[in-house]
Amino acid sequence: MPDELRAKFKTLPGSVSSSAAAPAQPAAEQAVARMLASYIEKYKAAANDLQKSSLRSGRAAELGKLLPNRTATGWTGTVKKLKTTGEGKAILEIQLEGSKAIVSNYDFGQSHLMEQSSPLYARAATTVVGDKVTFSATFPADPRDFIKETSLSESGSMTEPEFLVTFTNLAKAAR
Repeated sequence: MPDELRAKFKTLPGSVSSSAAAPAQPAAEQAVARMLASYIEKYKAAANDLQKSSLRSGRAAELGKLLPNRTATGWTGTVKKLKTTGEGKAILEIQLEGSKAIVSNYDFGQSHLMEQSSPLYARAATTVVGDKVTFSATFPADPRDFIKETSLSESGSMTEPEFLVTFTNLAKAAR
């Protein structure tokens, strides 16, 4: 990115300077990360597919208790993917701090992607893969998983979950 664009993006509201202290992980995010880790272990230890399948329903119920409003506020993570579509819309994947779980705004559709004209796109443009970030997002409802999970297999869903989000805020954390 040219220096003049980088300078422009660093002055946007919600941008964080490199001297800011790293944010603390919110209690709700910690609880979700612990719960997801416990279900990964339970799934791996299950003796058969019937046991494994029932664990997914249990995880959905736990997510309902932990995220009743289907929102994440001030959560922390690491940028894992930052790309654009052919239309120039931003795709962002963040791995949750202390978890194997990924949150992403990509679902083979366009409704959750960031428009180039949005301040959120400009904030995302100041990050690179590996950056620590804080973010806020909403999770779309899903009848099977409580919040939309986009893995292609049940195994992927349970051991390396990828949750769909619509990002509502994003800021780069201090290194």
